[in-house]
Amino acid sequence: MKLVIFIPLRNEEENISLLVKKIESLHLKDYKLLLVNDVSTDKTSQIIEKLAKQNKEIIAIHRTTNPGRGRAGITGLKKALELKPDYIIEMDGDLSHNPKYIPNMLKEIKNYDVIIGSRKQIDSDKRNHIRKYLTKLSVYYFQKMLGIKLSDPNSGFRCFRRQVIESIINSLESTGFSITTEILFKITKKQFKIKEIPIIFEDRKKGKSKLKIKDLIKSFFRILKYKIII
Repeated sequence: MKLVIFIPLRNEEENISLLVKKIESLHLKDYKLLLVNDVSTDKTSQIIEKLAKQNKEIIAIHRTTNPGRGRAGITGLKKALELKPDYIIEMDGDLSHNPKYIPNMLKEIKNYDVIIGSRKQIDSDKRNHIRKYLTKLSVYYFQKMLGIKLSDPNSGFRCFRRQVIESIINSLESTGFSITTEILFKITKKQFKIKEIPIIFEDRKKGKSKLKIKDLIKSFFRILKYKIII
């Protein structure tokens, strides 16, 4: 089994070293850790370069223009495919996704095409009420309007078979946070087998969230566009 763990990063100097340490503690075999720095303005770039020099399994990529979660996602996934893995895991770099769930994801993916880390519990949820409401609304919207029959379509903690990403990579066009749902929408249309496994979402302890309320609203309209076109 060959695995690529892909982590998009923007201004995560306070979190990335600890996250890498947690992943390394899993003692995974035959894997690469792909860190994509998305035009960070802090020391994220320097930190991941240092980490890459210390561990030959780490690959650091630096985007220097046009920041965007979608752009970073497409860059990372294309690089992951170049490494010819059996599986690709995508996760956030703010410690909200605990690497301890990775072994179970790799166990479950043997019988499915995609595994979603579905947030069944949020540890010390500090989100404001508007964002909480919009998150719940987005789940209903994606289920009813787009046919994504998942309890947590917004989750960014996923494991894919390589063939799944290969089948959609050239059609991805989201520049922002809607990339997460665009991917799920397109793999749902292709009828890949998806399974959700429960995780505890750990609210970030350090740094600021990059996801704003306006990003959630933009995602609603962006994804509706895909439904109309496809």
